[in-house]
This record gives sequence, structure tokens and C-alpha cells, in this order.
Amino acid sequence: MTEEYQKMESYQKLSEYKKKISWTNRIGPLYRISLGKLWKILIKDKKTWIFESMMLIPIIVGPIVALTSGGIYQEDYFSLFIDVMFMGYIGLIIPLFTMYVASMLFSEEISDRTITYLTIRPVHRIELIIIKYLSYLTIVPLFTAIGSGLVYLSFALFGGFEYISSLLWFILGGVIATATYGALFLFIGLLFKRPLWFGLFFVFIWEFLFANFSRTLNQLTIAYYVKSLIVKGPPVDFRESQAYLFKFYSGGIASTTTLILVLLMVIVISLTLAWSKIQGDTFKIPYQAARRPGGWKYYLKEIRTFLISIGIILIAVGAVVGPVSGLQQEKTSYYDQEVDINPYPFFSNQPGLSDMGFGSNIPLTYSSGDVANISFRVDFVSHQEYSMYAVLTDQESFQNFVDEARTYWVIYQRDYWEENNTDVLYQQLVNNYTALALNFVLSTPKHVKLSENYQAKFNLQAEKKTTYSLAVLVIDFDVQEQESFYCEFTTIIESSTFRRVGFIFGLVLLSCGILALGLASYSFLTYSSADEIKRYEEQVKQYE
Repeated sequence: MTEEYQKMESYQKLSEYKKKISWTNRIGPLYRISLGKLWKILIKDKKTWIFESMMLIPIIVGPIVALTSGGIYQEDYFSLFIDVMFMGYIGLIIPLFTMYVASMLFSEEISDRTITYLTIRPVHRIELIIIKYLSYLTIVPLFTAIGSGLVYLSFALFGGFEYISSLLWFILGGVIATATYGALFLFIGLLFKRPLWFGLFFVFIWEFLFANFSRTLNQLTIAYYVKSLIVKGPPVDFRESQAYLFKFYSGGIASTTTLILVLLMVIVISLTLAWSKIQGDTFKIPYQAARRPGGWKYYLKEIRTFLISIGIILIAVGAVVGPVSGLQQEKTSYYDQEVDINPYPFFSNQPGLSDMGFGSNIPLTYSSGDVANISFRVDFVSHQEYSMYAVLTDQESFQNFVDEARTYWVIYQRDYWEENNTDVLYQQLVNNYTALALNFVLSTPKHVKLSENYQAKFNLQAEKKTTYSLAVLVIDFDVQEQESFYCEFTTIIESSTFRRVGFIFGLVLLSCGILALGLASYSFLTYSSADEIKRYEEQVKQYE
């Protein structure tokens, strides 16, 4: 017991030593050391040269296009600049560069095991994380900003110094991306022995690949919120650029408030988790903690850092999922669709409406109070004479219509291969289908005729939870011998839906986070190192 008492006495002296050293005296020397080590990584580390050389790739794109194209409009030339910056520099190169640099911030201390000496210095461990992150923010954003400027310069030398406002917007997005990715990969560097492999997976698979498969996954990436910021500025003015297309085909862009809160949440959570990781054994639940001085309060003290970390995460996620996103969710969806009516039948016993070629269907589920504004834009039609309608009806009525249309199609499919006069059969199929579809359209409460001349629309307000069928039907067209009908159109749905389950789930997470922080605060107020020392002293006296 005497040995443990000596340890506690040393701990008490160290605590008193901490109080004697000012904050500036603790931070200043470590900050300068961190800057020196980071500069060494950026300049002398050969692996860093690989990632730095990647930043030079976009610089050569502009001159190559200018010298090989033989002539290109200035607007098209700078539209290419927008694409290179938006998809290549912001979407891929900055994540890769910051991934390597940020994950290496503690690499030297971990590899030579000198991180132990940092943690026993009279410096709070959260201060170590902040110092490393501040040194990163001092240098690395400058590198990415210079890279953005060089890419613009390479284009401007051949296309003129126009659209400089787009450059400034990309610099802003690049700096914010650098700060956010830096915090995340600082934590990853502490979490994994080989953070490079996880970083490559995160950048290529999650941020770049998975995000293109699903709009939901896209909104779970850092790149989505950085790009949402960029498309609020001048880069979106180029109508054919990737920035413009992102605004319309990403499932809607994040609001300014949401993207600021989400990116700040990523930074705070990442730095908090890094602090928790550097705390050492704080995640380990002490064995037989009740026998320690202070009983269960000692146990609570041991997981205090974990409670703070999980509390911040739950509050941040809960706030975004619940109150920040709100009870109502505004969303704009774009659907590029086509109708292709072909006189040559294929073998199928259960063809759908699109399989038969007579139209397309989008199922929509809305709850009580949800509102949707639906509009249609016809982009291309192969025939001059046609009738095309958009209808909104309940799923049961639509399915009954499809079943009847399928009956005509199956009969045509059967007779097509048995009779020679296929033109008559096809005309009969079109006539039967036209009569059926016209009656169905007129029986629906909401329908509108579509054409290339104007953009049709109608509104929906759900009175109860219902699954609707939003269908576009070609009723009739000028049928020629063995001729098909083809058209392309776009459906735009602007909806305002009540997200009751998500909102309640967010409030539950928020409450759990507040509870976790409350327990941590209670531990701070009721159990301190001085109390632990005092209890050890009382136990020592019992053996004297």
C-alpha cells in the first residue's frame, strides 16, 4: 500500500505543477514543435510528394485542352475548369491529400513511442489534440488554396482571367473541406496502426463510389455538404457543368444552416473521439471497480471521457436528425423517364406498364398533411400526333388498369407469332389500349395532358397515409406499319413531408446525449482527483 501511496503523492505534485504553468507557456512550445514536424512531413516525406504531385494533375488539363482542341469557346473552356475543380480537385484530390497529412500528425510520436512523454507532461490531453489540429490548420489549407489558384492560372493563361469569383468560391470550399477532413483523419490516424488503408477506402469507396449509387448515401458524405456550399455560388452558373448537374440530381442540396452544422459536428466529434483515444485506458471498465475508493463513483469517473464523447455524438446527431432537420422536410426530386412503344412483342407472362411500353409509373407514399407539387416537362417525342397524360391515382386502381392492359398485350403477343397480318393485330392492340387508357384517365381525380409546348403540373395534399401511383400514359399516336413510338420526359416532384419517426428518433438521441453529459458533469462535481488522494490517505492510515 505504501507504493500506491507514493504514486498518488507523485500524482498530487504533478497536479500542483500543472497549476503553476500558464496556458500560453504550455501551448506555445508544443505548437512550434508540431508546426516543425508537420512542415517536415510536407517537405521531406517522400510519400507526401506522391499526394502533392496529385495536386498538379488538374494544372495540366487546361493547357492540354487549349493546345489540342484547335479552338474552344471561352464559356465551354471555363465550364471544363468547373468540372475539374468540382469533381477532381474538391471531390478526390483534397480528400486524398488531407487524408495522408492529417493521419500522420501523431505518426512520429506513435512509431517511436514518444507519445507517452507527451501525455505525462503538464498539458491536458485535449490540448494536445487542439495543438496538433491548429498546426494542421495553419499550413495545410494554404497548400490547397495555392493549388486551386494554380489550376485557375493554368486555364486563365489560355482563356483569359475571367470568372475569378468561381475561383474564390472553390478556395472557400477547399479550405472548409481541408478543415473537416483533417479533423476526421486525425482521429483515424490515432485509431488505426495503418490509417492509410482505411483512408483510401473512405475516400474512394465511401466518398466517391458509394455516393454515386444512392442519394441517401450521398447525403452521408462530407463531400456532399462541401459541394452543396460550392453550388450556392458562381460555379453553378455554367449550365452544363458538373456543379449545375449536382444541384439537380443529388436529391437536393443542403441548406446553409444544415451544412454548417453538419461540418462543425464532424469536426467536433472527430476531435472529441481523438481526445478519448489519447486518454489511453479510459474506455476500459475497471475490474471490481466497487472496491476502489469512492465505489461506483470511481467507475463513473473512469468512463467520464467516454460519456463526454458519446454525449457529444448523440447530441450532434440527434439535433441534426431532429430539431435541425425539422418536423417537415422539403425535397425536390427529378426523374428522367422515357416511353418506348415497340410493335415487336417479347415473351413475358407478367409485363409491367413500362415493359409493354405504354407508359411509366412512380410509386409515391405520403402521410396525412404531406404536400407535393408535381410538374412534367416533355423533352422529345418521335411523332407529331399523339396524346399523353399524367395521372395520379391510388395504387389499387392503377394495378387494375395495368392488369386489363396486360390482357390485351398477352393476346397480341400470342397471336403475333401465329398470324401473318401483324399490322392489323398491332392496330387492334393500340385501339383497344387507347379506349381502355382514356376511360382510366377520365376516371382519375387528378390528370393532366402533356405536350412539348408547355410544362404541365398539379398539386397533391394527402389526407391520410396512402401509396399513390404517378403514371404517364401514351393514349394514342399515329400508327404506321411496324412503327414504334418513343418519347423522353422529366418528372419534377417538390414535396413537403412530415418526418414524424425521424424527428422523434432525433429527440430520443438528443435526450440520451444530454443524459450522458449530465452523468459526466455529475462525476466532475462529485468525484475529483483530490477526493481520490484523500481516500487513499485514509486507507494508508489504517495500516500505519
